[in-house]
Amino acid sequence: MENVLGPLDCARDASHARDNSQVWRVTWRTGGHYVEVAPNPILNARATCTYRAAVPHLGHGNALSLHDSSAKLLALILTAVEDEPLKEEEPPTRRRVAHRQAGQLLRRFHDTMTSPLVQPEAARAVDNSDGLKLTTFA
Repeated sequence: MENVLGPLDCARDASHARDNSQVWRVTWRTGGHYVEVAPNPILNARATCTYRAAVPHLGHGNALSLHDSSAKLLALILTAVEDEPLKEEEPPTRRRVAHRQAGQLLRRFHDTMTSPLVQPEAARAVDNSDGLKLTTFA
């Protein structure tokens, strides 16, 4: 990984509260990324396809973006979005705004994934986890 990102200053576990979640927040002197390891090849291929085909259409800074990936390691290196997660104790007005924004992004995401240009690539990713040309960072 350091051959892609450079010498790391810190790596901390950022996994979700489930058994198969493997996510790390890695930082170095010039910034930070997330490294995510998928539980299986199909989920890795789906995530890679999503980050390549749909996420760029959400707009800069609205979602993590793919920096690099490895089908062999089932790993993705994702740029970090500089923001804080929405807390449960946030005021209702702030939560409503965040939910509205999330709905708008989700609508754009679904519109992108159903476009004729994306469907063949998405189908290949689901049918064949080796069907995408992936770079490696190992």
